Amino acid sequence: MAAAVWLTSKLIAELSIHGMPTSERGIRYLAAREGWERRSRRGRGGGWEYPLDSLPREVREAYEIHKLLKNELASAEVTHTPTPPINPQKPGTTPDCTSPLITPAQAQRKPYSIAGVQRREACLHILCLYDEFQVKTGMKKTRAITLFCEIYNTGTGTSLNTKATIWVGNRQPTLDTPEWVRQVRPTVSPNTLRSWDKARRRGESLALAGRYGHRASTGQIDRCGALCEFLAGVILENSDITARLLRKAAEVCFGAVIKAVGDDGLEKEIALPGIRTIQRWCAAWRAANPELIALATNPDGWRNGYRLALGTANTDVTQPNDLWEMDASPTDMLLNDGRYRVYVVIDVYPRRLSVLITRTCSTEAALLALRKAIREWGKCKRLRFDNGADFKSREFLCALGFLGIEPDPCDVYSPEQKPMVERAIKTFNHELVVMQPGYIGHSVADRKRIEARRSFAERLGQTDREAFCVELDRDELQRRADAWSMGDYGLKGHEGLGGRTPAEVSRPFLRDRVDIPDEILRLLLAPVPRNGSRPLGIRTVNRDVGIQVEGGEYPEFRARWGYPEAKGAPAWHDAKRPLSRT
Repeated sequence: MAAAVWLTSKLIAELSIHGMPTSERGIRYLAAREGWERRSRRGRGGGWEYPLDSLPREVREAYEIHKLLKNELASAEVTHTPTPPINPQKPGTTPDCTSPLITPAQAQRKPYSIAGVQRREACLHILCLYDEFQVKTGMKKTRAITLFCEIYNTGTGTSLNTKATIWVGNRQPTLDTPEWVRQVRPTVSPNTLRSWDKARRRGESLALAGRYGHRASTGQIDRCGALCEFLAGVILENSDITARLLRKAAEVCFGAVIKAVGDDGLEKEIALPGIRTIQRWCAAWRAANPELIALATNPDGWRNGYRLALGTANTDVTQPNDLWEMDASPTDMLLNDGRYRVYVVIDVYPRRLSVLITRTCSTEAALLALRKAIREWGKCKRLRFDNGADFKSREFLCALGFLGIEPDPCDVYSPEQKPMVERAIKTFNHELVVMQPGYIGHSVADRKRIEARRSFAERLGQTDREAFCVELDRDELQRRADAWSMGDYGLKGHEGLGGRTPAEVSRPFLRDRVDIPDEILRLLLAPVPRNGSRPLGIRTVNRDVGIQVEGGEYPEFRARWGYPEAKGAPAWHDAKRPLSRT
């Protein structure tokens, strides 16, 4: 008596049975719900195993197919003896429905998946049905194949063409096709059936499983690694290059003949692929490497679409004024005298904003924005900014040193290191600017639409100001920006603050605020003195010409030699002792 066969949940899941779970956990749950017979599995890992005889019919059939393919592969690898072709069936005989063994060439192929095995077995079953149909009807091959495919494709087992119907005895021939075969092969054409029959007679039954996805990376270009690297490098260098130019460049670099790896693993010389082949390869390579192309051609787009971001950017900030972030950007609108820039300062912990509208980006404008924020919130401990010329200037860094603020510059081309102010600028443009007259769009596409409207307006005799509905000046936009930052934005709950508003988060820390008198603030943030070859930040006072600033002379500040200082007048040093701002 043969020993019972026990299957594990892993093996049942790998069979990929239609209508059943494809994971071990799902098989275990299904067995528990349906009450399958089971026992504890011996060996490492433990678990459960189930007897084959008590399992559902679908599982038993799938296991038999799996065992059959396994035996065929083992037999082909050991013996390498192909099975002779199947002889055509004679009328009145029973068709041979056994599957032929594979040839030695097929044994070198990569084993197919369970789905491939199911496709192969379905094809063999359909061929058996066709053999039986031909024997019963006694038709010639061409007519039998045509009528068989028509009956099979109807799904009812009978033909809809009454003129072509053949009656065997007193009834029309029908097909008793299992449901699993129709699920795998719902239709079949005469040409397809002929191809299957030809492969079966040659002993190439594994070909009936199909080569789905198994030809990937086996083309002429893929077999030549140097050519692949060359084409990929040129595409990354110039993503708009055409296949014709690529082939011309490859021909200059490699010549008309390249070395490629053959099916036997040996190198051989082949002709350089044509333009269409290179075009198809480039299209497939671009579709498979969108992230690499984005990184090489559009680093900002790659950063926004592909770069991984985890955690929060303010874990080291514990209270207001610990860290500010500052940046500048063009506004997405036009004012009466042109397009302006906006400086945004954000206090990272409570998310409060300070906005300054300025004509251009400059060190003086950056210092004014910093002064505005200090007057509103007090002095911060650390200021983070990018590598713009207005922030990296000596005047700006000297002003931070005078104020006792630690500079924290970001790395080059790393806006993700100051995400709060980047998002705040976007919020400013998308919530406030978009509702103002003179809005020109957020992107190039938006601006193109605006430009198209302007050109149409010009044909109607309108001016740019009328076409864009420009009404605001700088002072009015500044007033609206302050009202928005203190009102709509400052009184709105933020998800990053747990639904609280910036005003609520800042209120408990008002006592810790460090204020700087406005007079001292104006002096510390004044332009840094320059005096020819003198060190930056130092001016000299001469008793004859007073103070010299950028070529101008101010004699009212002449030093008083040997005379007491007038009441209320500044006490200046003499010309031999330079006067420092500090």
